Amino acid sequence: MDKSMLSIACLFGLSISYWPVVAEESRPAPYEIIAELEHGPGNVAVGPTGRIIFSLHQMYSPDINVMELMADGTTRPYPSEAWARPPNGEEELGTHAVLGVVIDQNQTLWLLDNASSPPRLIAWDMKNERLKRIYPLSSGSYTPKNTMINDLAVNLSDKKVYIADIFGDQGAGLIVVDIQTGDVRTVLRGHKSTSAELDSDLIIGGRGLRMKTDAEIITPKIGVNPITIDSQNKYVYYGAMHGTSIYRIPTSALNDETLSPSQLKKTIERFGDKPVSDGISIDEAGNVYVTDLQGYGIGVTAPNGKYRRLFTDRDTFIWPDGLSTAPKGTIVGTINQLNRSAPLNAGYDESKPPFYIYRFNAIADVKIGR
Repeated sequence: MDKSMLSIACLFGLSISYWPVVAEESRPAPYEIIAELEHGPGNVAVGPTGRIIFSLHQMYSPDINVMELMADGTTRPYPSEAWARPPNGEEELGTHAVLGVVIDQNQTLWLLDNASSPPRLIAWDMKNERLKRIYPLSSGSYTPKNTMINDLAVNLSDKKVYIADIFGDQGAGLIVVDIQTGDVRTVLRGHKSTSAELDSDLIIGGRGLRMKTDAEIITPKIGVNPITIDSQNKYVYYGAMHGTSIYRIPTSALNDETLSPSQLKKTIERFGDKPVSDGISIDEAGNVYVTDLQGYGIGVTAPNGKYRRLFTDRDTFIWPDGLSTAPKGTIVGTINQLNRSAPLNAGYDESKPPFYIYRFNAIADVKIGR
């Protein structure tokens, strides 16, 4: 594992067509701010009843890891104060650091507690407000070492969860969790589809990402981060943050433990183009929505593989991060200025509240949990 990946591991282990923002009289604004936050959010999940859950990004060392955005615009720790904070002593109750969050159609909230030892996938029943199950991500053929689990896609049809692991001793890869047996295995570790593609820096505001180590300032290169699954649970879509490609792989292949690594790799397709990005989502027509980090906005990769920006706003969309499908054909996202956070800005925190949760209309209908 190279120095830039090891440094990120240490940090996380602790832890449009073009539309202007100001709408013309004949054109509605392309997005709506639904919350202004004092602390940087991570990812966001919207359930079938419209409830909004979001993580607080661990790069900002939050006291609370997960919150619910209430209908009146206020927030509260979720599922509870105790669960949203780090565990007290040896108690199971609590979370260490959370990024990935998804609410499925059965109103189960899936949380990735990536800084626990080992990392954990937590399933929470939002209908009855109770813990369903904790999956330690160290069983089966997977043993975490210098890894960073980031985001996830949930496949209820096949009882699987797919997790993006942005680096590891053998490179970035995907983790497959069987939510019936609890078995965990890793695939595509170090494959080109999960690895950073670009030699150039991620430049935002005229400046690249800079990470301070004990000896020097380095430029991180980040592998697979964006991940989603189509509404038929047929394909998982994913790509590297530092990359210009979206790939997809059949869930039938990911689920098949009899396939050799070489056989599995042959099932991967390059779906289309994308910019350097963080989160992605997908609609019923197969359009993949992409957070455009250098373009300060949101774009879409059509089923024909062509990418275009939907809208851009240099003043507001400073590191758009997570995306989630939501009711009424909308998509909800977070904005958190990560490029200005101390871990990615050579040790200096230049971020300034407010941070945002926003929503926009999808091109086609959407299904919850993407």
